[in-house]
Amino acid sequence: NPQALSGLLDSCRDYLLAVANSELETWLQGKIGASDFVQETFVAACKNFNDFRGTTEAELLGWLRVILRRQISTTGRSYRFTEKRSVDRE
Repeated sequence: NPQALSGLLDSCRDYLLAVANSELETWLQGKIGASDFVQETFVAACKNFNDFRGTTEAELLGWLRVILRRQISTTGRSYRFTEKRSVDRE
């Protein structure tokens, strides 16, 4: 049920925002906000919810935290790689 999933994920928003704020490096905070990462996490979770095998709130939060950390890590690597290739740096 999409509405139930939306409500379930929304109940995790504050926790994920706290995690994102603590995980974001200062240089990345100016490029993308914690709430953007949480939103991307929700999109990924909706697409892959059939992969979730847990049954408890703690397991759901852990699964979402892993997705969030991957989002942050992937974005950070992307910005670093782009920055290294910048013509302005030459």
